[in-house]
Parts: sequence; C-alpha cells; structure tokens
Amino acid sequence: MVIETRIDRIERRRANGEIDLVYVITREGYSPRLAWINGEEFPRQDGETIHDLTDRALQQYRVRYQAKDNVSVLIMDCRR
Repeated sequence: MVIETRIDRIERRRANGEIDLVYVITREGYSPRLAWINGEEFPRQDGETIHDLTDRALQQYRVRYQAKDNVSVLIMDCRR
C-alpha cells in the first residue's frame, strides 16, 4: 500500500491587510490527531473536520504571535 502525502495551499487575507499563506500537509486516507505550526501543537477536537482544525489552529496561533510583515507563510503539518 502506498501512502500519498498531500499539500494544500490556503491563502487568507485578513481584515487588517495581512496575508497568510498556509501550506497544510496531510497523508491521504489518514485522519490527523494534531496540527503543528512552527512547533506548536493544536490537538484535534471531537468531530472537528480538517478545515475546522485549520481555522482554529491559525486563529489560536495568530492570537499568540503578531505578524512581522504583511505576508506570513505558515506550514501546518497534519501527518500524525
């Protein structure tokens, strides 16, 4: 059996003019338990879709860290 790794690109334009480019890495056929952004873990909640996990992880990450530039590139690893 071959397990494919998938990378999706999401571009988000925030109300304050900042742009987040997010690369979400997943394994085909696997449901991730966690997401990581720059080493921080965001556990998946019961019934949460990958899209919901992505939204929540990014919101929580952005609350903790302010962008230094108008464009931020984030890699969200959901392979576990």
